[in-house]
Amino acid sequence: MYPLKYHPGLAQRWHRFTQDQRLLMIANELNRAKNLLQDSNDPVEAVNAIQRAFELVDLTVEGVSGTLRFELLRFREALAQVYVDMTQITTMIAGSVCMELVKLTRILVSLDKNSYAVLSS
Repeated sequence: MYPLKYHPGLAQRWHRFTQDQRLLMIANELNRAKNLLQDSNDPVEAVNAIQRAFELVDLTVEGVSGTLRFELLRFREALAQVYVDMTQITTMIAGSVCMELVKLTRILVSLDKNSYAVLSS
């Protein structure tokens, strides 16, 4: 694992969280990025939120196997495309990036029935 920039001490504790808690923490960073783009118009902080989400995804991928690992890696690839779009952000594409973040958040939480239930209620 690479050195964590935003969550330096989290690698040792990450396994203590349940799978749904991990996915919801990643979803929280995506939601934060969307809100920073939509409400604050702060693309720099939104990019930082996505970078934090990458760290959490990587920590999660490290501890799972099978289908969930595969799906998380596919999710990471889709998030990487959004990240690239964000680094070249203009006002015109900010709205589409926000919509993509909402879609990715829904996909992420649907990977676990408990995290899906938390956000669906």
